[in-house]
Amino acid sequence: MKRHVGYFLIGLIGASVVVWSVLSWVSGDDSSSIELVDEVIAQDTADIESVNTKINIGRQNAITYAVAKTELAVVSINVMAYEKVVRRSPFDRQDPFWRFMFPELFRDQIIEREVKSIGSGFIISPDGLILTNAHVVQNAREIIVTMSNGANLKASMIGIDAISDVALLKIDGTDFPHIEMGNSDDVIIGEWAIAMGNPFGLFAINNKPTVT
Repeated sequence: MKRHVGYFLIGLIGASVVVWSVLSWVSGDDSSSIELVDEVIAQDTADIESVNTKINIGRQNAITYAVAKTELAVVSINVMAYEKVVRRSPFDRQDPFWRFMFPELFRDQIIEREVKSIGSGFIISPDGLILTNAHVVQNAREIIVTMSNGANLKASMIGIDAISDVALLKIDGTDFPHIEMGNSDDVIIGEWAIAMGNPFGLFAINNKPTVT
């Protein structure tokens, strides 16, 4: 009987020591345990940041690199133009009598109307030469170029080739961000092509170009 009582007391003392240790750790009495937990949390945070960094690096490719290198040279082109429109006569053209009596009523009229259009272009030299499409600026009376920073500059026409649909413009200034022209002989058939621009004139809202 005395032996059982002894075992019971030894077990009770051991359990008390374990409970006291747990309570001390929870209550913060054991500073070393708290430091250990902090180290684990810090290490987990560092591991997460490291993984995120590796993921972000892995998202970079030739397309994102090309966009980052050239996006500041993309411009938006706002054009005011006049186009000629033929207005057909509403009267019967087959009636010779009325055509003879009132020829002005049967004659087609050519009128000019004001047209606004918008497109994209690239600055290709530090002194402000801009490459764009001919159909964007054809018959233009006024051309305003909007930079990625929102600045509006008046442009003049240098040359236009409707067959290749290419036009060259010029804005006044120096040290413009620009794109260096490449060699078309180096293009590989079937490789990726990146279309960049700002065809909707959204530089006032966001200074980033559209990319396709």
